Amino acid sequence: MMISFYFSPHRGITEWNRDDFLDMMEKIPTMSYYICEEPIHEQQKLDNSIDFLMSFERLEEDFRVACERIGIPCVPLPHRNKSDRAHYSKYYDDELKIIVQNKFKDEIVFGNYSYDGIMYPR
Repeated sequence: MMISFYFSPHRGITEWNRDDFLDMMEKIPTMSYYICEEPIHEQQKLDNSIDFLMSFERLEEDFRVACERIGIPCVPLPHRNKSDRAHYSKYYDDELKIIVQNKFKDEIVFGNYSYDGIMYPR
């Protein structure tokens, strides 16, 4: 997720820079920032419940489910921003693995992610 975000077209980055990656990591909020327990404004007080989270890895399937749940037609999603960078594991050293794991533990568990087959405890 973080390598994809690092090289995301909106950032305009095409070359790997470990220090730049670390700087970006400090600024990126975690999933819990967006899915907060306490309402942060009046509109959120009206409906503070989240009943479905989509996963990028299951985007087509989750999008279909979301469309069914809200009663709209499901259309095929276009494929945009396809990357041609190296596999994410080529960018991480041991320290970066630990930093990402510690900061994004909830996301790793939610997505059932692993790093080269090593699963993280729930």
